[in-house]
Amino acid sequence: MTSAARVIVLKAKDINSIKYDNYRDIDEKKIADYYPSIKEVGVRVAVKVKKSKDGLTLVDGHHRVECARRIMQDYPHISLTMEAVVADADESLSGSKSEAVDKVVSNFTRRESIVDRASGYQLLKDTGKSIQQVADTVGKDRTTIENHLNFLATYQAHKAVLDPNLDRLKDAFLYKLGQKFKRDPEFDVQAAIVKELSPKERKGADADVTAKKDPETALVAAGYTKTEARKICTTLRTSGFQI
Repeated sequence: MTSAARVIVLKAKDINSIKYDNYRDIDEKKIADYYPSIKEVGVRVAVKVKKSKDGLTLVDGHHRVECARRIMQDYPHISLTMEAVVADADESLSGSKSEAVDKVVSNFTRRESIVDRASGYQLLKDTGKSIQQVADTVGKDRTTIENHLNFLATYQAHKAVLDPNLDRLKDAFLYKLGQKFKRDPEFDVQAAIVKELSPKERKGADADVTAKKDPETALVAAGYTKTEARKICTTLRTSGFQI
């Protein structure tokens, strides 16, 4: 029978001396991505360690620990600490909730796309946390989390139209889009995107609202190449749009 996992606090000397379990090489890009956030707010999510007669061995959180080590080397006046889930050597530490938290914080730290952030927040919420608890976990305010979750629901319902245009739409617009869709699931998301973008930027958002008898010709007339028009229409048809 194994003992229950528990949480301890790793002090600076523990961070600098802990041994690494079998693990691939450190990814320098990840270290660079984590560095500013960890330097500013520390490590927010517990790493995972195993306890044996030889002491503690790190089994998950290698990049967070390595980044903390380097920060303390670069800035000797900084003394970081972090929480660690510790269990006996034969106890499994894997679990969907822990993996969800790791993924959320990883996405947040790397400042990935709005879809990545929203998906991460939803994943964390799916572990049973309230919106406020999600906000507290990632260091954001409640409104930010709500905006992302509203957007995600809209994105999942209108992926075919949103995907080609995400890099042209500002987050503020996407948040408002999510709020309107939450209030009214029948809200015309596609028309709102068409209105927001200039004709040349639409990349298919307006294909379903122009010349239904010959949408490819209508797109070419709007300034797209024949290849672009054909690809847009094929994507929309594959996604279930009647054009």
